[in-house]
Amino acid sequence: MVEEEPNPDSIEDLIKTVNELLEASFGEGFMGNSDLERNVYGGGIKVIRYDNKLYSIIKFDDLSKSIFYAGKFSKQDGSALQVVETFEDDAKEYIRLYEERFGKPASYEILERS
Repeated sequence: MVEEEPNPDSIEDLIKTVNELLEASFGEGFMGNSDLERNVYGGGIKVIRYDNKLYSIIKFDDLSKSIFYAGKFSKQDGSALQVVETFEDDAKEYIRLYEERFGKPASYEILERS
């Protein structure tokens, strides 16, 4: 049975599928529809989850309160991402899974250190 491609009009379906691919390639808990926000007054960082767009690829560990930043999407269909060098092998696996799932090319690039 061939899985049906998510309806391109349904960003929620796309985000769900992309997050499943991220978990399969980057590891449990990684999501692509999140970002980090710094609290200017009290210090610290909080995770923001978006329902309607792909943004940063991060994992927030509730137990340790650690945040793992792997990169970000450069296309809203999930076909292009920029990753931290440490996650290059995970990005290669994501690209393989994405192309297999959607039947179209995908790419990644390494984020330059600043």
